[in-house]
Amino acid sequence: MSIDTIIILAFLLLGFIILYNLLKSRLETTKSDPTLTAWLKSIQQSMDLNSKSSAQSLQSNYRELFSRLDQATAVISDLKKEAGAFGEVSRSMKDLQDYLKSPKLRGNIGEQVLKDLIGQMFPKSSFHLQFHFKTGSIVDAAIKTQSGILPIDSKFPMENFQKLYSATTPSEKAIARTAFTRDVKKHIKDISGKYILPEEGTLDFALMYIPSESVYYEIVS
Repeated sequence: MSIDTIIILAFLLLGFIILYNLLKSRLETTKSDPTLTAWLKSIQQSMDLNSKSSAQSLQSNYRELFSRLDQATAVISDLKKEAGAFGEVSRSMKDLQDYLKSPKLRGNIGEQVLKDLIGQMFPKSSFHLQFHFKTGSIVDAAIKTQSGILPIDSKFPMENFQKLYSATTPSEKAIARTAFTRDVKKHIKDISGKYILPEEGTLDFALMYIPSESVYYEIVS
C-alpha cells in the first residue's frame, strides 16, 4: 500500500471519530428518542469495528513501509560500498597504467615474469638468468641445450601499442600501427645483433618474450 493510501485511511478514521462525537453530543440532548439512540449505538458498534480494522491495517502498512525503507537503506549502503570498491579498483588500474609508462619498470616486470616462467618449466641447472656474453651484452635468460645456448630476451613495446588502441580515427590508428611495427622490428634487430653469437656457443636464432598477451597477439596478427 502506498503512502498516499495510508494518509487517506488516517483521515477517514479521523472523520468517523469526529462524526461519532457530534452524534453523541446530539444524543445527550435527545435521550428520549429511542430510534436515534438505537441508530447511534449501531453507528458506535460499526465505528468500533471499522476503527479496529483501520488501525490494524494502518499498523500493518506502517510496518511494511518501514520494512521497505530499511531494505532500501541496506541496498543504498551496499551500493555505496560497491561504488567505493570500484573506485579503489579504478585508482589501482590507473596506478598500474602510470607504473607501466616507465620503460625501465616495464622491463623489470617482463624479466621477472620470464624468470618465474622458466623456473617453473626447466631444471635450475639447465638455464642461466642475466647471462653475460664476452661482448658485454647481457640477455635476460639463456637455456642450455645439446645444440647450444638459446638466448631469450623480454621486450615490452607498450607506448605505441597503447596509442594504437586509444586512437579514435583511421589515420591515428594507421600512424600508431606503423610506429608500433617499427618498435617491434627494432627489438628483433637488437636481439639478433646482441645475442645470436655462434662463436660463443649460441644457436643461430633467439627468442623474444612478450609478457603481454594483447601485445603478443597484435604482433603475430
